[in-house]
Amino acid sequence: MSEKLRKIKDSASLFRDDSTSAVINKDGSGYESYIRTYEKLKNHQKEFEELKDDVKSLSSDISEIKSLLSTLIRREHNGN
Repeated sequence: MSEKLRKIKDSASLFRDDSTSAVINKDGSGYESYIRTYEKLKNHQKEFEELKDDVKSLSSDISEIKSLLSTLIRREHNGN
């Protein structure tokens, strides 16, 4: 089966396959650019989620420290 592709008007890299009517993009560098951009976005999202987890952990730690300090202050106040 031979592949018959027709260029799509106003596009340098898009073609239509006559046998299936599929649109085919023959711009390899554009695809590579898309993959790089997608990977960067995925990494940024992962980093953002890690930072959110760190902030939650720090917030919990601060609350615990405040509670411990309050307990120490009460004991000191009641002990004197």
